Amino acid sequence: MVGTVSAGYTGTERFWPAGDAIGQRIMKADSSDDERMATIVGVVESVRHDALESKGRMATYKPRLSAYRTYLVVSTVGDLEAWQIRLRMR
Repeated sequence: MVGTVSAGYTGTERFWPAGDAIGQRIMKADSSDDERMATIVGVVESVRHDALESKGRMATYKPRLSAYRTYLVVSTVGDLEAWQIRLRMR
């Protein structure tokens, strides 16, 4: 099964310097056999773990499982019911 990941900019800059990382397939060494292959669907800014001056490490990020609920917290001014209808439509 091929999963999807977002990849950190540091890794994509190294392996795809022309900026064409999206759509590329990678093999992840730290995953089970079922999750080894993944397609890059996005590039995100690199996380700097050690120091703000560092370039960041190579990293990939898997999407959250759809089984988990996602919440959106909104602070509004005005008619709350009107905002609820607008948000549900999107």
